[in-house]
Amino acid sequence: CNKQAHSSVERAGLLGGVKLRSLKHDNKRSLRGETLQEAIDEDIRNGLIPFYVVATLGTTSSCAFDALDELGDVCQARDVWLHVDAAYA
Repeated sequence: CNKQAHSSVERAGLLGGVKLRSLKHDNKRSLRGETLQEAIDEDIRNGLIPFYVVATLGTTSSCAFDALDELGDVCQARDVWLHVDAAYA
């Protein structure tokens, strides 16, 4: 998930016993597909099984929007569930 994601995203991961990884955003505070792809590749090399991504549709701290089209393409290619958090709405 984007480091700008709502705090409930991290809490939900902890409750579910899921290892959460926060990814760096670009200069517009948007998580990009290339960053996600690199993170998924690294996780797989480290023996992890990426199975979901949390994207943000307007963060509460800065109203940033992730590049949903890019993230969707990566998730679809890797058969990874994409959840879009719209906490700002």
